Amino acid sequence: MSEKASSTTLPACDWAALACVDRRYWADEYARDGAATSLRASAALRQHMRSVRADWPTAAERDADLRHHVHTQRLLARVARVTAR
Repeated sequence: MSEKASSTTLPACDWAALACVDRRYWADEYARDGAATSLRASAALRQHMRSVRADWPTAAERDADLRHHVHTQRLLARVARVTAR
């Protein structure tokens, strides 16, 4: 392995434990501040992406995102119908 490749390789990590800590962090943030924390984080991520890629999101990316949201909404509606019985 080259020196460059080894310096960019992620160290061994317990990804499941990291995901658990991440979920707990955001649950605690939401419990304390409600949606405000999530909205601030979303705004910061959007600002960062625009600084990295001024054209972000492209029309194609926006279309794909909308399709994903519509699909998710349909799945949630199906779950709501099933659990309402």
